[in-house]
Amino acid sequence: MSNFTVGMAILGGLVLAGLVAWNTWSTRRQRPRQASMGPAAGGREPHLSDEPNPAELPVDDGPNGNLLPDRRRGLDALIDVIAPIEVDGPVSGDAAIAAMPSTRRAGSKPFSIEGLNARGGHWETPVGSQRYKGFQAGVQLANRTGALNELEYSEFVVKAQAFADAIGGTPEFPEMLDEVARARELDQFASTHDAQLSFTLRARGAAWSPGFVVQHASRFGF
Repeated sequence: MSNFTVGMAILGGLVLAGLVAWNTWSTRRQRPRQASMGPAAGGREPHLSDEPNPAELPVDDGPNGNLLPDRRRGLDALIDVIAPIEVDGPVSGDAAIAAMPSTRRAGSKPFSIEGLNARGGHWETPVGSQRYKGFQAGVQLANRTGALNELEYSEFVVKAQAFADAIGGTPEFPEMLDEVARARELDQFASTHDAQLSFTLRARGAAWSPGFVVQHASRFGF
């Protein structure tokens, strides 16, 4: 066999191998992306530059009791009923977490508890490795289900009192009728200024499966 024939055979083999490799890559690229069970890897689509650390986010019970990232960072006196809880001495984060209610809602309203970090002096959702010199419980005044009502306020008081009793604290609750009236005012204001945001996602390369989209959207509070 001449050198020319050998060279052509080798070249043909290389071309064939290249075509197989390209076809395999193209097929995998067009395959819909599936949701992964662990942290996202590879091409991160969709991408936000300021991604929050999920470990630092407080949690909130969804309508089916599933833990979801809380969309708000910290209690706000403008939109929450806040009840301060005094304690005689520093309380460990582990004790505070153990005393938390099993659900983070009062009726249909998000319920939260924050601790005043004894070292840093800032309010945060209790963390096991920290100690706290004070606490505050809060419930949202209004959301899309309407204004906070008397029954929901009573449930808030029961849950906050149970937490305070478990850590040896003393809560101070605002007047119920005043807070319910404030909730109605906020709900009325929100109703007249209601807005809905919609957006469209387009994949830059591979198609996305519904599970892939839901997984990444939930990481950012959607």
